[in-house]
Amino acid sequence: MRLGDEAEKVVVNADGRRDGLDGEMAALLNFVRDNRAESELTRELRDAVLEAIEHKEWRDEYMTFRMKLNEEREEGREEGRKEGRKEGETKLGELIAKLLELGRSDDAAVAATDGAERKRLYEEFGIV
Repeated sequence: MRLGDEAEKVVVNADGRRDGLDGEMAALLNFVRDNRAESELTRELRDAVLEAIEHKEWRDEYMTFRMKLNEEREEGREEGRKEGRKEGETKLGELIAKLLELGRSDDAAVAATDGAERKRLYEEFGIV
């Protein structure tokens, strides 16, 4: 499969047929699918996976890394919410100012409380 980046990719389906595969490749696919270690390679892979799972330092580093990612994700969400609120306030302020300037104070009051009407008024005034 070519993806336009000069590299050649091979897509392997562990649930696919084994016709034409050598024993080692079939054993690798069985290991990926069922976690069955049927060859020297897959036994080595299984042992390496078990060692990694049991390695407390790696596990702690992974958990620390995951916690850091979660914290950063939450900080990003909060930052996005703040920016969204600021943009929303700016849009609403612009709309209210235009409505009051045109003497449409009733529409300004409705825009402050009715989301559907506010959206319609944003469209009417080209506020996006």
